[in-house]
Amino acid sequence: MNMRKFCITGVSGTGKSSVIKELKERGIKAFDVDDMEGICHWKNEESGERVDYFPGIGKEWLTKNSYFADIEKIEEIINENEGTVVMAGLVTNQDEFLKLFDAVAALCGLQGVVTYE
Repeated sequence: MNMRKFCITGVSGTGKSSVIKELKERGIKAFDVDDMEGICHWKNEESGERVDYFPGIGKEWLTKNSYFADIEKIEEIINENEGTVVMAGLVTNQDEFLKLFDAVAALCGLQGVVTYE
């Protein structure tokens, strides 16, 4: 079987999770990195240490910390699945793993149209 690997990226609210949900409903192996235990973590930019995030933490915290993915785990997940695999998410170090995919789509929204949860 021909394996195709796709990555969907884009800022919050552009529909990545909705696309993943729809693909899953159509029987396509699709994953959202935010929903996968142990794939992503927050890291303090200055110290490099892992830090905990919680909703409402504040803009200042977000300027000092970044969201990173474990590239080895992403590679493992996309290679252990046969056929088409789609992964979605936005992380600080995505430039380091985008080469693992056959194609990348960046979703965007019009200013004032993108909604935030």
